[in-house]
Amino acid sequence: FLGCPHYFDMLLPHVPAEWAFKSIQLEGHGGSLRDFRHASREKWETQVEREIADMCAAYERVVIVAHSMGCMLTANAVVKLHLEHKIAGMLFLGAALYPKCDPPLVYTAVRMINCRSEKNDPYTAAARTCCGVDVYKISLWELFASIPRFWDLFAIARYTRRHIAAYELPMVVLQSSH
Repeated sequence: FLGCPHYFDMLLPHVPAEWAFKSIQLEGHGGSLRDFRHASREKWETQVEREIADMCAAYERVVIVAHSMGCMLTANAVVKLHLEHKIAGMLFLGAALYPKCDPPLVYTAVRMINCRSEKNDPYTAAARTCCGVDVYKISLWELFASIPRFWDLFAIARYTRRHIAAYELPMVVLQSSH
């Protein structure tokens, strides 16, 4: 729920003119928390598999940049579809291989929902900017009702951790310590 393709907007001016690119927004991201609740692991996997298959059919060489859950969905889809030979490279930013719900995350989520002023809280301001749903329309009840989607994320992470060492993919993973 903290994801949207706008993360990469600052990179687009640096993409060579002769390259094609596509930003993908996972179902349930970029809208309301209700939209997020109606998405599912199966929908995300199907969406990513379809997009990767389409890109690999249209282009001889494909480079993928992904963030968070998209990293895992991408790696799993490429291997599932046997498209490793079409992928020239993958750059994964902040792969959610070990998602956690720790006190700082909960604190920031509650501040995002309940705090209307961020001028003294740069973490809340940054979280709101990056959030894939409209945080001004979130209630604690809606957040609680979204728990199944977070369980989906944990399931995707578990699956990927078990299999990623066997993947023979050209990938670079960049992680933050925060």
